[in-house]
Amino acid sequence: MESASSVLLSLPPLEKMDAKPVLDAAATLPGYSDADKTAWEQKTCVTNETPATGALADALSGEVQKYLEKQYGGDHKPTKYRYVVLNGDKAGALKLFTYAELLEPHKSQSGYWASEFTFDGSSKWQGSLLMHVHYYEGSENNVQYRATRTVPATTFQGTPMDAKGMVGNMRKAVNALHSHLIDISDTAVQASMKKVRRILPITKTRMKWDDAAQNAVKVLKKSVNDKSKTPLKPFGRK
Repeated sequence: MESASSVLLSLPPLEKMDAKPVLDAAATLPGYSDADKTAWEQKTCVTNETPATGALADALSGEVQKYLEKQYGGDHKPTKYRYVVLNGDKAGALKLFTYAELLEPHKSQSGYWASEFTFDGSSKWQGSLLMHVHYYEGSENNVQYRATRTVPATTFQGTPMDAKGMVGNMRKAVNALHSHLIDISDTAVQASMKKVRRILPITKTRMKWDDAAQNAVKVLKKSVNDKSKTPLKPFGRK
C-alpha cells in the first residue's frame, strides 16, 4: 500500500482546491503525519505559513510574480498560478514554491506544473520540477502522465541583485523540460503512426493508391457515359 506522502504528492489538479476532504482521506493511510500535510500545502502553494521577508526574499518574490504572469497570465487563461517564498532551515535560507494549474472539466482534463527551489543562505541555489496531466473522460478513461526533473545547484552570492538570475535559472530549467517532453511526444506519435501504416502485401510490392483511385474513377465515368449498356432497373420493378 502506498504511503500518505506518495499519494498526496501524486494527486492531479483538483476541480475544487478544498484541502479538508483530501487531507481527511490521506489521514487514514499508513504513516500519515503533519509533515505530509505541510509538503502537500507547500507544493500547491496553499500553505498558511508566514512568507519570508527581507531584501532577497522581496526581490525574488517580485521576479517570480513577473515570470509567472508572463508565462501563465493573459492569453493563457484559464490557467491559475500561485507562488510562495518561505524561510529556510537556517538564517538567510529561502524556499520558493510555484504552482500553475489548468482545469478544464468540460474537456475532462487537467494539469499542473510545480517547482520547488531552495537557497541555502550562502551560495547554493537548486531545485526540482514536477509536471502532471490527467485525462479522465468517461468511466473507463483515466490517463495520467507525470514527469520530474532535478535542477542541479548553481552558485549565487545571495544579494537582491541575484533574484533575477535565480528566476532565470528556473525559467531555463522549465523550458528544457518542456522541450524534452515535446520531443518524447513527437517520438511516441511517430512510433505509433509507423505501426498503423499500410503493410506491404505478400508480393512485397507497394500499392500505388493514387493510381488505383484514378483508374477507379475513370472506370466509373466510362460506365456512366456508355449508352450501349442497358441501365439497371430499380429493384422491385418489372
